[in-house]
Amino acid sequence: MARRPERESNFIWIGEIHRESYTLLKLKSNHEIKIESIEDAKNFSITIPQDSVGDHLLTKLGFNNLEKTSGFDQCIKMVLTKRVDLLLASDYALNHTMTSPEFTSKDLQVAFEFDEHSSGLYIAMSAGSDPVIVDRLTKAFNKLYKQGLLNQLKAKWKI
Repeated sequence: MARRPERESNFIWIGEIHRESYTLLKLKSNHEIKIESIEDAKNFSITIPQDSVGDHLLTKLGFNNLEKTSGFDQCIKMVLTKRVDLLLASDYALNHTMTSPEFTSKDLQVAFEFDEHSSGLYIAMSAGSDPVIVDRLTKAFNKLYKQGLLNQLKAKWKI
C-alpha cells in the first residue's frame, strides 16, 4: 500500500517493501510531446486509474486534463490507440503489467519522470487493528529485513 500523507492516520505502517517512482509514458512515434517540467505535462491529456495513488498525486499537483479509467490495462490501450497523449505509471506497474503479452509495447517511451514524488509501498494494517497482532507482524517484518530475507523475497517477486 502506498504511504501518502493523506493516508497516514488511517493505517498502522508496518514496514516499507518498495520505493515507488512515477513516470509519464508516451508513444515513441509522437515527437510533438516534449516535457521538461510538471507544468509542461499539464498541456497534454493523461490517463490514470481512477482513485489510484497516481490520480491523487496528479490532482494534488493541479492537473485537470485527466482521463480516469477502471484500470492500468485500459490506460495502456488508450495511449496505444491515441485516445490520450500520456499515461502515468509507477515503476511497479511497468515491471508487472507491461510484461504481460497483451500489454507489452515497444511503442512506448518515458516522456517525464516525477523524481521528487516517489512514495513507499508498505505493509500496513487498519488503524484499529489488534495491537498484539500489529506487534507480531512488525517483529516478523523486522526479522525478515535484518536477515536479508526481505530482499530475497523482493527479488523473487520482482518488487
